Amino acid sequence: MPPLTKRRVLLTTMALFVMVPPTAFAALFGVMGLMVSIATLLQGDFSTPLILPMVVCGWLGVYSGWRIYFGLLWSRPRFRSKVRLMVGLLCGMVAAAAMIFGVHPLSFGIALLAPSIIAAAILAVLMWRSPAEHR
Repeated sequence: MPPLTKRRVLLTTMALFVMVPPTAFAALFGVMGLMVSIATLLQGDFSTPLILPMVVCGWLGVYSGWRIYFGLLWSRPRFRSKVRLMVGLLCGMVAAAAMIFGVHPLSFGIALLAPSIIAAAILAVLMWRSPAEHR
């Protein structure tokens, strides 16, 4: 099997089993978190100030992960701003790590979100090893 085909198969398998579930949870819980944070802010209750930044960090991480995934599918992956994508991945990893401790029981949170942190780390390494685009 050619190396490009092998890489595409491995990336697609990782995307289906590891990246799709966190994306679905980010969409569902992100909308719920956005609604809760807006409702609490409109009522004048500022007791949950971290919900909105966590939602934004989670969405930024998911966006960056998929952006890197689709970039790596090319035969010669080149990324314009590796630093920006890396910051997005780190934001998503921090949001996932914070949500692990917010889900009870803890073993369910680890089983649900730890694979996405590992996938983000793998995508970060693969992206960082690819050449930068010069324009």
